[in-house]
Amino acid sequence: MSPIFRKGQLSDIPAVARISSHSFPAVGFTLPRWEEVLTSSPRGGLDTLWVGEENGRIIAACQLYRFEQWIGGVTVPIMGLGGVTIAATARRQGIAGKMVAAALEHSAERGDVGTALYPFRTAFYQKLGYGLAGEVTQYRISPAALPDDLGRLRVTLAETPEERAELASVYDRWAALQTGQLRRTERLWEPVWENDSRFGAIYRSEAGEAEGYAIFRYLAEPPRPGRLLEIEEIGWLSAGARRGLYGWLSSLSDQWEQMLYRAHPEEHFPEYLCELRLPFKSIPRWHFWFPSAVVLNGPMFRLLDVAAALGRRVLATAEALTVALEVHDAQLERNRGGFSWRISGGSSEVGKGASEGADLHLELDIETLSRIYIGSLSVESAIATGKAVAKRGEAIAILDRLLKVPRPWTFDRF
Repeated sequence: MSPIFRKGQLSDIPAVARISSHSFPAVGFTLPRWEEVLTSSPRGGLDTLWVGEENGRIIAACQLYRFEQWIGGVTVPIMGLGGVTIAATARRQGIAGKMVAAALEHSAERGDVGTALYPFRTAFYQKLGYGLAGEVTQYRISPAALPDDLGRLRVTLAETPEERAELASVYDRWAALQTGQLRRTERLWEPVWENDSRFGAIYRSEAGEAEGYAIFRYLAEPPRPGRLLEIEEIGWLSAGARRGLYGWLSSLSDQWEQMLYRAHPEEHFPEYLCELRLPFKSIPRWHFWFPSAVVLNGPMFRLLDVAAALGRRVLATAEALTVALEVHDAQLERNRGGFSWRISGGSSEVGKGASEGADLHLELDIETLSRIYIGSLSVESAIATGKAVAKRGEAIAILDRLLKVPRPWTFDRF
């Protein structure tokens, strides 16, 4: 009998806890702890549980979180896929792929226009239509490599609930200017501050307005307790806030030997550093070239409803363009075939079916379209690498200008 996939119920929790303990073993995560997480997670708990059942036995599970993600200055409803787990005796039978495919259909029907995840293996999720949608550059440097700035004197720690709420308001305004960050509800802030292992700092302008923030934690590394400062988030609303936060981090160099920071590619972080070289024993060098950073890829993104997603996409210019799309999607029938996308005056009109006389004809799969939509791949690059085929392609540059957004990245892990 083929497995069936459905929303989880309270009675499923003990079985899901058992198979999760095999997939994600961790010190201190007993079965009762797993059951607690599955029923009361800040990201959704039981409401987000999705299970696979065969002959009355739970053999697979995952979480279908509901998020709002910033793309082009507005939020779009997405499904965050996490906690994918298969029973130890049911692996290598194609169950994970079937479960995710069923979850995609379910999420599209409930109104999500996209979905995001962190992959255990990118190739697996690429087959399901997901494309890479986030890149950061990880630096491990002395805090002294950052420039000093007197703005550091306007940085204070966010220790009270009121101060943390103020920090959250800075994040809200900053995230709206980014691509890929989540709109954080109070529940989504809970994992950030859990266990009091993270700390926050706020930069205030001369007028006392909060204009920047940082979230960080202290780490000790064996065998000798090395003193490592990990910066998990930095956001700023002004150039002064950015310089002030960098200057404050620089001032910590007497106490903290190294700083670990994952910078956005458009942050131009190395331009602020006086020394880029990583510790000699960290990674191999190449002749006279020296290591300075490590590039990390993380989240993946997929469109669930092409027509709805294109219709609500904010455009960067007021140029007019008609695009005929031919989309290939092996999982979702609603996304297959032709779409007519008419763009004019900053708004879109999307219809199903062929578009005669379009300025641009594009044929591509759902992975490629998803990456173009979220800004991790340009139309020009998709065509150059063979991921898309264009006819009457003189308008490629116009479409790239229309879809221009900051390159995507996401702080939240799920």
